[in-house]
Amino acid sequence: MHPRLHTALSLASLAALGPLAFDAVLPALPALGKELGLSLPATRSLLAVYMAALASSHLLSAWAANALGKRTVLLAGALLFGAGGAMCALAQAPWELQAGRILQGLGVGAAAALLPLLMRAHSSRGLRLLADGAIPILAPAVGALFVLCASWRQAFWLAAAAGLLLLVLLASTPAGSISAGDRFQFGELMGNLAYLRYAACHAMCFGALAAGAAALPVMASMDLGLGAGHIALLQAAGASIMLLLSYSSPDGPTRQRVTGGIAMMIMMAAFIVAWNELEKGVDPFYYLLGCWAMLCGGFSACAMPLAAGALKAAGQQARAGLSLLQFASHAVAAAIQCTARGNVEDTALITFGTAALMVIAGAAVLPFFIWRSAHVEQ
Repeated sequence: MHPRLHTALSLASLAALGPLAFDAVLPALPALGKELGLSLPATRSLLAVYMAALASSHLLSAWAANALGKRTVLLAGALLFGAGGAMCALAQAPWELQAGRILQGLGVGAAAALLPLLMRAHSSRGLRLLADGAIPILAPAVGALFVLCASWRQAFWLAAAAGLLLLVLLASTPAGSISAGDRFQFGELMGNLAYLRYAACHAMCFGALAAGAAALPVMASMDLGLGAGHIALLQAAGASIMLLLSYSSPDGPTRQRVTGGIAMMIMMAAFIVAWNELEKGVDPFYYLLGCWAMLCGGFSACAMPLAAGALKAAGQQARAGLSLLQFASHAVAAAIQCTARGNVEDTALITFGTAALMVIAGAAVLPFFIWRSAHVEQ
């Protein structure tokens, strides 16, 4: 295989692990819960344990990369992800699904911790567009297609196959091509108040978005009686808006983009909370679709400058700063995904109400570094 094609396939496979483990699974949750006798809100625990494992893996993978090398970490991540997918596909009890999701989270975390370094060193703009845009948009459609045409288990078999393919590709990659890069060093970041504030705001905004994404299957399936295709459409719409905004030329100073994005997230979360009060003649699905797409747009508007501000504040420790930022974001997501567990009637109220409060809390840590400072002005 040509080296450039091999590299492109390896990076694309790495980038696909996260969407296959999260986006492709969301449309399958109603069918999964029905077959295994789980209530739909209870199936959200599968997302919570996945996010918790993913958060832990960001730091564990950074430590392991320092001790064992990046190649070893990536190989272990691919193996864990494939094994987790197979375990979920064969699961006959809830605990087997949870164990498989933990393995998947550990595997995705290993890829996520190192993928930005590899993408920066090897990839083109076209490959980044595929990784950041096309894969997250297509993943929910693939998950819905499997549910409608076959079984929810096929989505996990696809994940297992992706892990196996990645394992083969990495095993045949020359060691030198994935071993470059500095060590992850976290010590200096602990006293870096500017970095910690940016990271905290980003983490709470991301956690709010992830909690909302986890609530979509409950709302679409139980409140509206809709199926996997509608859940996939909600996800794809949000991913498409985020892609468009991330590749558009940002207008205005950073403080305005962050302020506008945070305000949009809070406003759309409030609109979704009030969706049961809609007037007659308003289609609740399209109302939810519009609000969700705009909420994702708000996140995209503020997340990029927040992440850029955090990494700029981290300085020479930017690699460790990115890993710690990912850890914080997924840890918050795991924590607040349990807010509406077991509650069906008030899923929108509890989840998106909590999401709005999280974004407000995140914004509260920023004034001295955004609205009163030109630290990240462009």
